[in-house]
Amino acid sequence: MTEFDLSIIVPIYKVESYIRRCLESVIAQETDSLRIECILVDDSSPDNSMKIAQQVLDDYHGNISFMVLRHEHNRGLSAARNTGINAAKGDYVFFLDSDDWLTPKSLSKMFAVLSDYPDCPLVIGQYVNNSCMHPAYKKTGLLTDTQEIKQMFLEEKIPVYAWSKLVKRQLIVDCSVFFVEGIIYEDVWWSYRLFNVVDSVFLLPEEVYVYETNPSSIMGTRFKNGELSVKSYVFTLNQLLDHPYEGLNARHKMYAFFFLLMMRAVDIYIHVDLSAKLKEEFSALRHRFMKTVMNDGYFLLTIFYLMMFPPFCYLIKSALFRRVFHFLHKIIHR
Repeated sequence: MTEFDLSIIVPIYKVESYIRRCLESVIAQETDSLRIECILVDDSSPDNSMKIAQQVLDDYHGNISFMVLRHEHNRGLSAARNTGINAAKGDYVFFLDSDDWLTPKSLSKMFAVLSDYPDCPLVIGQYVNNSCMHPAYKKTGLLTDTQEIKQMFLEEKIPVYAWSKLVKRQLIVDCSVFFVEGIIYEDVWWSYRLFNVVDSVFLLPEEVYVYETNPSSIMGTRFKNGELSVKSYVFTLNQLLDHPYEGLNARHKMYAFFFLLMMRAVDIYIHVDLSAKLKEEFSALRHRFMKTVMNDGYFLLTIFYLMMFPPFCYLIKSALFRRVFHFLHKIIHR
C-alpha cells in the first residue's frame, strides 16, 4: 500500500500574483477520506512566490502533507514536473500549474470515479478558462476502446493539457511517460504518449480545474522566446511523425497540421530572427511533412501542408481557407 492516495505536483516559477490562490484551492478540498500530499517544486523562482507559498503553509494545520523541493537553477516546467513525479508517493498524480486553481470538491469528485472503476489509470475532469466558460469535451463516462481513445485525442475531443488529469503514477513510471526537458509545449508529446499506453479513460462531466490566462506564461511569451518555440515545434512534430498511432494515419497527419496551425509555428518562424541551424531544421521538417503526406496519397492534405509555409502561408488567414479547412476536417473525421 502506498503512503498516499494522491500526489499533487505544483511547479513554481514567477507566480507571486497567483500562488496563494492556487494553494488555498488545494487546502479547501475535502480531504477527510483521502491521503494527499502536495509537492511544491521551486524552479529557482526569483520573485516572492516561495515566500508567499511558505506563508500559506505556515498558516495551514490540516491533513494534507506538503513538501517543498528546490532546483538550484531554473530548469523549466518539464523538469519541475519530473522532479515531482520522482518524489511522489501517491497512487495517482495530479499536475496543478501554480497560476491556476482547483474548483471546490474537485478531487473528491475525481476519486469517486475510482470507487466504481478502481483499475482506471486516467480520470479527466472538465476545465474552464477564467475568461471563457465552456466545456472542454462533450462525451463523458468510461472509455475502454483504446483506438477510440486515441482517435478522440487526435480529433481534440480530449484535452491535451497535463493538468485536469488524475494519472496512475505507476503507469507513468513503468511506461516512462515523463516530460521532455528543454522544450516548451511539452504537454502535446506527453499526452500523445500517455494516450498510447492507457487501456481506459474516464471523462468526468464536472468542472475540476480553472485555467488562468497569464500573459507571462509560456503561451503568452512564445514570440519573445521564438528560438525555443520553433525548436520545440521541430522536436514535437518530428516525434509525431516518428511515432504515428497505428490505424489512424489520416487523423494523425491532420492533428500534426492542426498543431502547426494553432501554435502559430510559421508566424513565429517568419517574424523572429532564428539561428541558421534552426532554420535548416525547420526547412527539413517542412520537406519531411510534404514527402510523408504525398507518399501516403493524401492529395488535399498535401495542399494544406504546402499552405502552412512561405510564401503560401498568408492564405491561411483568408475566410476561404477556413471554410475549406473545416470541410476537409469533417471528411477526414468521418
